[in-house]
Amino acid sequence: MSDEGTRLVLVAHGSRDARAARSTRGLARAVARRLAGDGTSGDGSSVEGSVPTSAATVAGPGPAMPGAGLALPVSPIPGGLAPAQGRRRLPRPRRPARPGTLAAGTLAAGSPVSAAFLDFSAPRLPDVLSAAAARGETTAIVVPLLLTAAYHGRVDVPADIERAVAAGARIDVGLGTVLGPVDGAVLDRRALDLMTAALIRRLDQTGALAGSDGILLAGAGSREDGALRTVDLVADALGTALGRPCRAGYASGSGPDTAAAFAALRADGARRIAVASYFLAPGLLHDRIVERARDAGAVGIAGPLGAAPEIARLVLLRAGAARVLDPVAA
Repeated sequence: MSDEGTRLVLVAHGSRDARAARSTRGLARAVARRLAGDGTSGDGSSVEGSVPTSAATVAGPGPAMPGAGLALPVSPIPGGLAPAQGRRRLPRPRRPARPGTLAAGTLAAGSPVSAAFLDFSAPRLPDVLSAAAARGETTAIVVPLLLTAAYHGRVDVPADIERAVAAGARIDVGLGTVLGPVDGAVLDRRALDLMTAALIRRLDQTGALAGSDGILLAGAGSREDGALRTVDLVADALGTALGRPCRAGYASGSGPDTAAAFAALRADGARRIAVASYFLAPGLLHDRIVERARDAGAVGIAGPLGAAPEIARLVLLRAGAARVLDPVAA
């Protein structure tokens, strides 16, 4: 049966680890619930809540924490996407989109949300787009579940969209920015604030945040300097928010590893170091971080960001700013 309208597609890199795929699907469900307006995220917490009170009170003197008191209102959803009001919005008459125009506004309350993957896991992104077109859906908004604008975001995601079109998928595709604050602290302030708040939420859940005096922001790593600078930006924002030193350390790539980051924090005077996980999902690299952090004496290690309420909101922020690529739907 045809269901003409728009589909939101969240595309992750994919992993041989089944936990990663489950986490991605959990985030997709959380975003769908937010679109439906029921106010819950996939990890059971309220999407409409603020950062936990305990996280908001541990910082002590210093700059206000971006997450503290960050109300996540029911309406409007970022990007002008309206929540459910008891009925589903009817699709507008079809008008071919122009390349580069904003895709926001086509995503209505109750719009379907799918998870897709670039590698290892199924379904793959071209298959999801082709299936959406076959159902009569006219537009797909693709949001990469990536934290930096490295190779996967710049090359792999657009290439998979092109494969779907080359295979005959007649659907307009809007492509959003990756979730990390890749446009800097000023232009990407909303994304940076939401990301910082999500990291604080996960740190607070360890029970060790209040007693810590230093934070290691642990990431997967990259060989690209631009990607590492993005993570440093998040580390700076997290340290400022919590009023204590924060350093980035990586499981792989060319940046400092976790041992070097721990050493730098101790040189800064930190003795009780908690680890914030700059990962969206569990997997081999996150497991490596956990093992190394335990060996280094971390007082607490946060879990991946997963379906944290702020991440669900950040996905919709990126969806609302997505821009249509080459329009192909008739």
